[in-house]
Amino acid sequence: MSRFRARTVFWVACLAFVGSLAWVAFGVGGDLPAQFDGSGAVTRRESSSSFVLSLGGGGAVLAALFGGGRWWIPRLPSQMINLPSIDAHRYWTAPERRSDFDSMISGDLEWIGAASFALLTWMTVVSGTAGESVSVWLLAIPTAAFVVGIVAYAVYIVRGGKYRVRS
Repeated sequence: MSRFRARTVFWVACLAFVGSLAWVAFGVGGDLPAQFDGSGAVTRRESSSSFVLSLGGGGAVLAALFGGGRWWIPRLPSQMINLPSIDAHRYWTAPERRSDFDSMISGDLEWIGAASFALLTWMTVVSGTAGESVSVWLLAIPTAAFVVGIVAYAVYIVRGGKYRVRS
């Protein structure tokens, strides 16, 4: 169930990002803020088409990386998989458990990708609604929440026992 949920949340986040880009492309028009300084002031502007193409291209790469894990991770040779111990490596790369490992790590990538797309969607909406500046909190709080969330998830993956050798 959790693996299906990760995939669903990832693709919903991707669709939200695509929706925000479509809104910018067809609903906003004109120049958009493309960069903000630490105080929230706009330091660079782009045309909406340039904004959509650059973010859309980056989003496509992220979608391939995070969403394509279910395709490319099973194709990785076992020697390319890095686990914290030789015992864990033997356990998870054994033929009878490799598909479980592939599914687990793909799900982890999908959760991280969903968080990444949620942040990109937020930043796209902020750019589409900003004038010459925005409240720094509209940029700082979502970015800090993203970083804290990713670090917490990484700690959960590494220290939480998800990939420990099971007896």
